[in-house]
Amino acid sequence: MKPKTPKTKVTQDAQDLLEHAKHAWPHDPEKAVRLVKKARRLAMKHRVHLDAKSFCRKCHVPFASDTLLVRQNRRTQTVLYACRKCNTTRRIPYKRKPIHA
Repeated sequence: MKPKTPKTKVTQDAQDLLEHAKHAWPHDPEKAVRLVKKARRLAMKHRVHLDAKSFCRKCHVPFASDTLLVRQNRRTQTVLYACRKCNTTRRIPYKRKPIHA
């Protein structure tokens, strides 16, 4: 039986793959998508959570300044993350901290 890999090492490896994908995106978009898919497979295999704001869940594009649109809605208290390639949106709620006088 193979020894288990520690979750911290798997998390670090997945984060490294996502960083490589972010740096590879302007020069080689196909390689960046492959790296994101590889990071997702690794994280799913070892049941590790990845950052929701690091890539598009639909088209696997790593989020950078040219591929991500961020909007804040104060009325519903959500942050909208929109992929500029496939127009998929994600709404992530936030809660403002009360100001104590």
